[in-house]
Amino acid sequence: MDRRLRITESPRKTAPGVSAETPMVTLAWHALHAEYGSREAEAEQSREALARIAEEVCRLRRATATITSQETGPAILQSVRDIADRIEAALRSLDITILGDEHVPFVGELTEVLDNVAQLPETGIDVPLVAEIIEPTILWRGTLLRRGPCTRQRRRRRTGFERES
Repeated sequence: MDRRLRITESPRKTAPGVSAETPMVTLAWHALHAEYGSREAEAEQSREALARIAEEVCRLRRATATITSQETGPAILQSVRDIADRIEAALRSLDITILGDEHVPFVGELTEVLDNVAQLPETGIDVPLVAEIIEPTILWRGTLLRRGPCTRQRRRRRTGFERES
């Protein structure tokens, strides 16, 4: 008999925790499972980094809304706004949605994705409005990455006995 065809009793080299009798399909499945787990962890890190960038864009927008052009100069203020626009466009190209607008009606999808942490009663409004966004809500392809709390103004019921001031 040819020596190449002879079966020897020497065990084959295996990975830790695997015996020589483990089928190759099982070994392949374990390898693919480990690879998938590491890729999922990398994807989660990427999504978290994008959410942090989106939060910083909202902070940048809020800061530019409070700064006047007299304090910094109109060219610098416009430059910062343009930078925020370009970052937002890049995030939109990655299907990142930032829900951080203030003074918009607090209805529909916003009631599901924003946490209402306080209500400010205000007369004369027909629908509740988002008064202040504390942190923006970040969506990726419609999936919630970060949920931001907000303060909302609510409609006060008129009883007819209000004092006029």
